Amino acid sequence: MKQFAYLIISCGFLFSSVEAQSVHLSVGGGFSTMNAPGNYEFSYSIDRMSSPGKFEEMAGQKADIGFHISSALEFRLRDAPVSFTTGVLYTQLYGKSDFVKAFSPLWYNTIFTSGDLTTRSNILTLKTGVQWQIISSPIAPYVSLDLLYNIVGDTKLSINNSYGNIEATVDGNTRMGLSIGGGARVALLPSMDVMIGANYSLINLITPDNQEETKSAISLTVSLLYRLL
Repeated sequence: MKQFAYLIISCGFLFSSVEAQSVHLSVGGGFSTMNAPGNYEFSYSIDRMSSPGKFEEMAGQKADIGFHISSALEFRLRDAPVSFTTGVLYTQLYGKSDFVKAFSPLWYNTIFTSGDLTTRSNILTLKTGVQWQIISSPIAPYVSLDLLYNIVGDTKLSINNSYGNIEATVDGNTRMGLSIGGGARVALLPSMDVMIGANYSLINLITPDNQEETKSAISLTVSLLYRLL
Protein backbone atom coordinates (compact mmCIF):
# COMPACT_ATOMS: atom_id res chain seq x y z
CA MET A 1 0.00 0.00 0.00
CA LYS A 2 2.93 2.38 0.49
CA GLN A 3 3.37 2.68 -3.27
CA PHE A 4 -0.10 4.23 -3.46
CA ALA A 5 0.91 6.88 -0.92
CA TYR A 6 4.05 7.64 -2.92
CA LEU A 7 1.93 7.87 -6.06
CA ILE A 8 -0.44 10.40 -4.52
CA ILE A 9 2.38 12.55 -3.15
CA SER A 10 4.34 12.37 -6.42
CA CYS A 11 1.30 13.23 -8.55
CA GLY A 12 0.45 16.12 -6.30
CA PHE A 13 3.84 17.75 -6.51
CA LEU A 14 4.12 16.93 -10.20
CA PHE A 15 1.31 19.41 -10.74
CA SER A 16 3.65 22.16 -9.55
CA SER A 17 5.74 21.67 -12.70
CA VAL A 18 2.73 22.67 -14.81
CA GLU A 19 2.73 26.33 -15.84
CA ALA A 20 0.51 27.67 -13.09
CA GLN A 21 -1.04 31.08 -12.89
CA SER A 22 -0.76 31.01 -9.11
CA VAL A 23 -0.02 28.71 -6.17
CA HIS A 24 -2.14 28.87 -3.02
CA LEU A 25 -1.79 27.30 0.42
CA SER A 26 -5.01 26.41 2.25
CA VAL A 27 -5.38 25.74 5.98
CA GLY A 28 -8.72 24.86 7.50
CA GLY A 29 -10.92 22.54 9.49
CA GLY A 30 -14.45 21.52 10.21
CA PHE A 31 -16.77 18.71 11.18
CA SER A 32 -17.00 15.13 9.88
CA THR A 33 -19.44 12.26 10.21
CA MET A 34 -19.00 8.63 9.16
CA ASN A 35 -21.67 6.00 8.58
CA ALA A 36 -22.43 3.80 11.59
CA PRO A 37 -20.08 0.83 11.95
CA GLY A 38 -21.05 -2.75 11.32
CA ASN A 39 -19.79 -5.70 13.36
CA TYR A 40 -16.33 -5.34 14.89
CA GLU A 41 -13.67 -8.02 15.03
CA PHE A 42 -10.91 -7.31 17.52
CA SER A 43 -8.79 -8.44 20.44
CA TYR A 44 -9.88 -7.41 23.92
CA SER A 45 -8.30 -7.59 27.35
CA ILE A 46 -9.96 -8.10 30.73
CA ASP A 47 -8.33 -9.28 33.95
CA ARG A 48 -5.02 -9.52 32.06
CA MET A 49 -6.43 -12.15 29.71
CA SER A 50 -6.91 -11.61 25.99
CA SER A 51 -8.67 -13.38 23.16
CA PRO A 52 -10.12 -12.56 19.73
CA GLY A 53 -13.81 -11.72 19.83
CA LYS A 54 -16.64 -10.16 17.90
CA PHE A 55 -19.52 -7.77 18.46
CA GLU A 56 -22.64 -9.01 16.69
CA GLU A 57 -25.96 -7.46 15.71
CA MET A 58 -25.39 -4.04 17.18
CA ALA A 59 -28.62 -2.04 17.44
CA GLY A 60 -29.28 1.64 18.04
CA GLN A 61 -26.15 2.56 16.10
CA LYS A 62 -25.32 6.20 15.51
CA ALA A 63 -22.98 7.66 12.93
CA ASP A 64 -19.48 8.50 14.15
CA ILE A 65 -18.99 12.27 14.45
CA GLY A 66 -15.90 14.37 15.02
CA PHE A 67 -13.66 17.07 13.64
CA HIS A 68 -10.89 17.39 11.08
CA ILE A 69 -8.05 19.72 10.15
CA SER A 70 -6.57 20.02 6.68
CA SER A 71 -3.88 21.69 4.61
CA ALA A 72 -3.33 21.67 0.86
CA LEU A 73 -1.52 23.29 -2.05
CA GLU A 74 -3.57 24.47 -5.01
CA PHE A 75 -2.03 25.09 -8.44
CA ARG A 76 -4.31 27.25 -10.56
CA LEU A 77 -3.75 26.90 -14.28
CA ARG A 78 -3.30 29.87 -16.56
CA ASP A 79 -6.39 30.83 -18.57
CA ALA A 80 -8.34 27.75 -17.38
CA PRO A 81 -11.04 27.16 -14.74
CA VAL A 82 -9.25 23.99 -13.55
CA SER A 83 -6.76 23.76 -10.69
CA PHE A 84 -4.82 20.83 -9.23
CA THR A 85 -4.59 20.18 -5.50
CA THR A 86 -2.56 18.01 -3.15
CA GLY A 87 -2.81 17.90 0.62
CA VAL A 88 -3.32 16.14 3.92
CA LEU A 89 -6.35 15.70 6.17
CA TYR A 90 -6.52 14.46 9.78
CA THR A 91 -9.88 13.31 11.15
CA GLN A 92 -10.75 12.35 14.74
CA LEU A 93 -14.04 10.48 15.16
CA TYR A 94 -16.21 9.47 18.12
CA GLY A 95 -19.10 7.00 17.98
CA LYS A 96 -21.74 5.45 20.19
CA SER A 97 -24.05 2.44 20.02
CA ASP A 98 -26.89 2.45 22.53
CA PHE A 99 -27.34 -1.33 22.57
CA VAL A 100 -25.15 -4.33 21.81
CA LYS A 101 -27.01 -7.61 21.45
CA ALA A 102 -24.11 -10.00 21.79
CA PHE A 103 -20.40 -10.15 22.45
CA SER A 104 -18.86 -13.53 21.58
CA PRO A 105 -15.25 -14.44 22.42
CA LEU A 106 -14.05 -17.26 20.20
CA TRP A 107 -13.16 -19.36 23.26
CA TYR A 108 -16.39 -18.91 25.23
CA ASN A 109 -20.12 -18.36 24.96
CA THR A 110 -21.68 -14.94 24.86
CA ILE A 111 -20.81 -13.10 28.08
CA PHE A 112 -23.44 -10.36 27.95
CA THR A 113 -26.42 -9.33 25.88
CA SER A 114 -26.57 -5.56 26.24
CA GLY A 115 -24.37 -2.57 26.92
CA ASP A 116 -23.31 0.90 25.86
CA LEU A 117 -20.51 0.92 23.28
CA THR A 118 -18.40 4.00 22.54
CA THR A 119 -15.63 4.22 19.93
CA ARG A 120 -12.69 6.51 19.23
CA SER A 121 -10.79 6.44 15.94
CA ASN A 122 -8.72 8.61 13.62
CA ILE A 123 -7.83 8.75 9.94
CA LEU A 124 -4.83 10.42 8.29
CA THR A 125 -5.57 11.07 4.62
CA LEU A 126 -3.21 11.98 1.78
CA LYS A 127 -5.11 13.33 -1.20
CA THR A 128 -4.63 14.73 -4.67
CA GLY A 129 -7.20 15.84 -7.20
CA VAL A 130 -8.73 18.53 -9.36
CA GLN A 131 -11.09 21.46 -8.83
CA TRP A 132 -13.26 23.06 -11.49
CA GLN A 133 -14.44 26.62 -10.96
CA ILE A 134 -17.94 26.81 -12.43
CA ILE A 135 -18.01 30.60 -12.85
CA SER A 136 -15.48 33.35 -12.25
CA SER A 137 -16.77 35.89 -9.74
CA PRO A 138 -16.02 37.21 -6.22
CA ILE A 139 -18.14 34.30 -4.96
CA ALA A 140 -17.13 31.43 -7.22
CA PRO A 141 -18.77 27.98 -6.90
CA TYR A 142 -16.62 24.92 -7.59
CA VAL A 143 -16.73 21.13 -7.73
CA SER A 144 -13.85 18.76 -6.90
CA LEU A 145 -12.68 15.17 -7.26
CA ASP A 146 -9.88 13.66 -5.14
CA LEU A 147 -8.01 10.36 -4.91
CA LEU A 148 -7.47 9.38 -1.26
CA TYR A 149 -4.90 7.30 0.57
CA ASN A 150 -6.32 6.69 4.06
CA ILE A 151 -4.22 5.57 7.01
CA VAL A 152 -6.89 4.36 9.43
CA GLY A 153 -5.65 4.21 13.02
CA ASP A 154 -6.65 1.67 15.66
CA THR A 155 -10.22 2.00 16.89
CA LYS A 156 -10.58 2.08 20.67
CA LEU A 157 -13.75 0.47 22.02
CA SER A 158 -15.23 0.88 25.48
CA ILE A 159 -18.21 -1.20 26.63
CA ASN A 160 -20.06 -0.29 29.80
CA ASN A 161 -22.75 -2.61 31.21
CA SER A 162 -23.67 -4.55 34.34
CA TYR A 163 -20.41 -6.54 34.07
CA GLY A 164 -18.38 -3.35 34.36
CA ASN A 165 -16.21 -1.70 31.75
CA ILE A 166 -14.35 -3.58 29.00
CA GLU A 167 -11.70 -1.97 26.80
CA ALA A 168 -10.95 -3.33 23.34
CA THR A 169 -9.01 -2.39 20.22
CA VAL A 170 -9.71 -2.87 16.51
CA ASP A 171 -6.50 -2.88 14.47
CA GLY A 172 -6.09 -0.11 11.90
CA ASN A 173 -5.43 -0.48 8.18
CA THR A 174 -4.69 1.48 5.01
CA ARG A 175 -7.31 1.98 2.31
CA MET A 176 -7.71 3.82 -0.99
CA GLY A 177 -10.78 5.90 -1.69
CA LEU A 178 -12.37 8.71 -3.66
CA SER A 179 -13.98 11.98 -2.64
CA ILE A 180 -16.34 14.30 -4.48
CA GLY A 181 -17.17 17.75 -3.24
CA GLY A 182 -18.39 21.22 -3.93
CA GLY A 183 -18.62 24.65 -2.41
CA ALA A 184 -17.71 28.26 -3.02
CA ARG A 185 -14.56 30.37 -2.97
CA VAL A 186 -15.07 33.88 -1.58
CA ALA A 187 -12.52 36.60 -2.41
CA LEU A 188 -11.44 38.62 0.63
CA LEU A 189 -8.17 40.26 -0.40
CA PRO A 190 -6.00 40.09 -3.54
CA SER A 191 -3.87 37.47 -1.80
CA MET A 192 -6.48 35.72 0.36
CA ASP A 193 -9.69 33.75 -0.22
CA VAL A 194 -12.09 31.83 2.00
CA MET A 195 -13.35 28.42 0.87
CA ILE A 196 -16.53 26.85 2.24
CA GLY A 197 -17.17 23.31 1.03
CA ALA A 198 -18.59 19.87 1.63
CA ASN A 199 -17.19 16.48 0.60
CA TYR A 200 -18.59 12.97 0.36
CA SER A 201 -15.80 10.39 0.69
CA LEU A 202 -15.69 6.64 0.19
CA ILE A 203 -12.90 5.62 2.56
CA ASN A 204 -12.33 2.02 1.39
CA LEU A 205 -13.68 2.09 -2.16
CA ILE A 206 -10.64 0.70 -4.00
CA THR A 207 -8.91 -1.74 -1.64
CA PRO A 208 -11.37 -3.28 0.85
CA ASP A 209 -10.88 -6.75 2.31
CA ASN A 210 -13.35 -9.49 1.44
CA GLN A 211 -16.80 -8.79 2.93
CA GLU A 212 -15.58 -5.49 4.38
CA GLU A 213 -18.41 -3.03 4.78
CA THR A 214 -18.25 0.24 2.86
CA LYS A 215 -17.06 3.19 4.91
CA SER A 216 -18.24 6.63 3.84
CA ALA A 217 -17.91 10.07 5.39
CA ILE A 218 -19.30 13.57 4.94
CA SER A 219 -17.13 16.57 5.82
CA LEU A 220 -17.92 20.27 6.10
CA THR A 221 -14.82 22.48 5.86
CA VAL A 222 -13.92 26.16 6.08
CA SER A 223 -10.44 27.09 4.84
CA LEU A 224 -8.30 30.17 4.33
CA LEU A 225 -6.29 30.32 1.11
CA TYR A 226 -3.09 32.34 0.96
CA ARG A 227 -1.45 33.12 -2.36
CA LEU A 228 2.19 32.02 -2.27
CA LEU A 229 3.17 32.72 -5.89
